[in-house]
Amino acid sequence: MYMNGSQVNKIDLLQRLILEWENETIEFKSTNPGRHDISEYVSALANEAFLNNKPCGWYVMGVDNKSHEIVGTQFKNQPGQISDVLTDIKMKTGAMSDVRVDEIIHSDKRVLIFKIAAASPGCPIYSQGHAYGRNGDQLVALSKDKEDQIRFSAGHYDWSAQLAHNSSTEDLDIHALSKAREVYLSRKPHLTHEVKHWTDTEFLQRLRLIKGGKLTYAALVLLGKAESLYKTGMSNIEIRWILQNTRGEMLDYKHLYPPFLLAADTAYHLIRNTNYRHMTPESIFPEELQRYDEFTLREAINNAVAHVDYMANACIDVVEMENDKVIIKNAGSFLPGSLETVLTTTTPYSKYRNDCLANAMIELNLIDKVGSGIRTMFRHQIERLFPVPEYILEDNYVQVTIQGKILNYSFAFNILQHNIAPVDIALLYDVYVGRRIEKEGAARLRAQKLITGKYPKVHIASFLGESSSDPEFRKKILQQQDMSTETYIAHIKDILRDGYPRSRSEIMQAIAPYLPPNYNQVSMEHKLSNILNRMHKEKIISVQGGRRHAKWQLI
Repeated sequence: MYMNGSQVNKIDLLQRLILEWENETIEFKSTNPGRHDISEYVSALANEAFLNNKPCGWYVMGVDNKSHEIVGTQFKNQPGQISDVLTDIKMKTGAMSDVRVDEIIHSDKRVLIFKIAAASPGCPIYSQGHAYGRNGDQLVALSKDKEDQIRFSAGHYDWSAQLAHNSSTEDLDIHALSKAREVYLSRKPHLTHEVKHWTDTEFLQRLRLIKGGKLTYAALVLLGKAESLYKTGMSNIEIRWILQNTRGEMLDYKHLYPPFLLAADTAYHLIRNTNYRHMTPESIFPEELQRYDEFTLREAINNAVAHVDYMANACIDVVEMENDKVIIKNAGSFLPGSLETVLTTTTPYSKYRNDCLANAMIELNLIDKVGSGIRTMFRHQIERLFPVPEYILEDNYVQVTIQGKILNYSFAFNILQHNIAPVDIALLYDVYVGRRIEKEGAARLRAQKLITGKYPKVHIASFLGESSSDPEFRKKILQQQDMSTETYIAHIKDILRDGYPRSRSEIMQAIAPYLPPNYNQVSMEHKLSNILNRMHKEKIISVQGGRRHAKWQLI
């Protein structure tokens, strides 16, 4: 698109730009774009114009960037070539940029002036999935702080709702469309007759994936052909499935591209969901079940598709640790803020990063509402006696780990029997495996008498182990306790209750399994000496024999 105005005004503009010279919003080139694509400069100048409160940035070709001399340019000097450049910019920036260009003849020298509108609030400009900025007169990657400044300037911005340039239903995968109709009808069988007569456009309108005949980015991600993704301006939209062995070595991998309606299903089927056999203390025969719950896996993968930050231009990782667990990771913060918010709130969370995409996926029964879906994942794992999904929530990514084996049957069973809330179960698992928990979480567990010990060194409460039929589990729970002296005294009294005197080594052998595992031999001896001395002073026990051959018995 060409700028309006007389030739004189355009020359005045050029001279003003030369006087102002290069800065964050003005770029001069002598004859050609150089090693960088013009669309990269469009991204940088649009973003910097917004950040510097300017209506636009300028890209000028035909002016030497050192001498300020007008040298002219023959860049794209044939009819229609400049229009092709503008179309290419639109394609590479995902139709998000607004660029106008004019040709000036000054002293018989041809100059091209590109006027680049500032980025809109909430919408950084990207070139092929990468955001650019300026450091003085240098083209650089836009810093995360600057990108966030633009993105959050208008409150919530829904990338998935943006319209794809020059898009139509021809950009959609016919198999994905057919599958989407099938899934939609399975949820709404009463519309069978009606849906059969809908055109593709009418069906997409029901899902709110098309506006004014143009596809949204959500439509391309969910149902689009892989070769049409360039219309989003993002180059790294994919699910990456990776198989690793126990040493973290890669054994296999696959890149899965949109349509994500089909790719997410493929990722699920790539995971080796073998049968898992385990023994319970109450049974003499092994029990067999699938390693991973289908709902839990599908919900986790589809959640990543629905909630990933596509503007971060990062792929979704589905990492299968051989015969152990599946780790699913996506870019973007966890919008509910905390797992506790999701697990303790009964109403579904309604704020999404990609509203357009998430709502379409809910319509197609691919995901539940944020809160209800995660709560269901937790419930399924608890009922199977498997560890609950483990979430790592950072500022720039969300990671969920789904275990494919029972961590400890007795522990899981006891937790299930005591009807502990899912949010507290997640914390208890952290304590059990030795991970540090926050003070607030520890306080809530302590109020329910689920943990003991002084923060941050807390332990599973002994009653969760004492009721177990598994002696090894009971032993582990007791070992984790830094038991009070009274508890040790009671245990020693049990040892001596038969009336027979016991030597120091015999008493040590009996209580050693219940001492904390970090105790060395010296610490154990010191602990036992203090306990025996106290019991002797309080006339609970008496001692026979000399120091070397001393034996103790109850009084």
